[in-house]
Amino acid sequence: MFSKLFPILFLLLIGTTVSAQRNWIVIETGLQGEYSNLKDALPIIDKESGNIAFFLREKKQITAYLYNQNQELISKVVIDDIPKKSRSIVGQSIENDSYTLYFKRNSSLKFGYLKIDFKTNTFKLVDDLDINFEKEEYVNSFSDKDKFYILTSVYKTSKLNLYTLDNNANVTNKEISLPEEQIKSDTDLAVNFNSLIFAYASEIKKIDIGEPLALESVTAQTKVFYKDGKIILTNNFFGKRTYIIDINVTDGALKFNAVENLGFIKGELKSGINSFIFDNHYFNVYATKDKLLFSVYTYPEMKMLKSYKVGKHETIGFKNTKMIQKVGDGKYGVRVLENTSQYLRKIANKHLGVAVYKDSSNYVVTIGSSKIATGGTMSVVGGLIGGAIGGVLFSTFDNYNKTKSIQIKCLFNEHFNHNSNLIPENGFDKINDFTKDFSHLDAQSVFRYKDDYVWGSFNYKTGLYRLFIFD
Repeated sequence: MFSKLFPILFLLLIGTTVSAQRNWIVIETGLQGEYSNLKDALPIIDKESGNIAFFLREKKQITAYLYNQNQELISKVVIDDIPKKSRSIVGQSIENDSYTLYFKRNSSLKFGYLKIDFKTNTFKLVDDLDINFEKEEYVNSFSDKDKFYILTSVYKTSKLNLYTLDNNANVTNKEISLPEEQIKSDTDLAVNFNSLIFAYASEIKKIDIGEPLALESVTAQTKVFYKDGKIILTNNFFGKRTYIIDINVTDGALKFNAVENLGFIKGELKSGINSFIFDNHYFNVYATKDKLLFSVYTYPEMKMLKSYKVGKHETIGFKNTKMIQKVGDGKYGVRVLENTSQYLRKIANKHLGVAVYKDSSNYVVTIGSSKIATGGTMSVVGGLIGGAIGGVLFSTFDNYNKTKSIQIKCLFNEHFNHNSNLIPENGFDKINDFTKDFSHLDAQSVFRYKDDYVWGSFNYKTGLYRLFIFD
């Protein structure tokens, strides 16, 4: 009986696996053979029209393709003049079918842009934008529809400058002054904001909101979030308080908050603290070798919703996975930790982090400690086309799979009560399962299209750049 059912079950299994992803767009690049020189791939999504612009860089040119929401090719532009000075794309603006890509030099506060008009099949390249930065340091940049924003910090002050560029690279500036007297050390000495985020070697990291994140992505002491016209910076350099700066990019309006960190004890040896903002909630984690505190507040009201505390001799009742130490991409295996005390000893340090995303109505929370794996397993997307912009998530996806971390994952319902169900498979898990045998393919890309994930890669044997969408 089983032998008769087996072929049917096998076909059902294959059908289920195949239906998880499907062919989406196939680009005939004309670059075929082992000496093809395709270097990078950059997709940018126009959320309003649903159009997909796809940029493929060779050694001396970029070919830009524009597809509509039905994955039909609208236009193709060959760009034979690439930026000579600016090396990394840091953002974009879109107006109708005109796309402006903004570049930044790696070692200085110098910007350029490449504007592509798919209606006229023309482009314009400017290597040096005329922006007069004076004693400023780069915090980060952001893209939203037809605008590109650059946020800088004025040297040794608590002043910020917010530069807004439209699709023609016209520049306006808003100066933002933070309340310097409210920024204090653990001993309550006044500190200017520039020194807080730069002079103490405090790493700044921009967060891909709503995505599954490796702990490497969230352990930075200064994190930057951007969504719906708001820039939010959080800083955890000092343990006593978390500083939150909320800026409206339309009018430069500022909200400043200094949040007292629950459980912090001055002078407590080997401790770590970090925070995360997502979905109108503020998440805070504090760990020592003896205890772990995890708290959730409303944001921006800062009303506590839930708090969990665990001692080193107690079981972590709100975790949904084992306490694991994961090294690299799985090549070196996963170690299961024996008890809470061992877990706390390993996470109570400056690399403590918390990451949050949502699956349906549940929140998936990762708590642990991480640092860049030895041997260079972490991916850094660089070069002319690279960085997490316009829905580009390859670096985030690659780091998620190659994390070196000690972690637990937890599932909470909308009221932040623990949900004991299994952690659902996320989009990165699905892509990883599908692509584990395709690591040899070149110029891979991962991005969001509406509610789905898309993965693409180049095969030099066929000359095709093939994109798959994961439903």
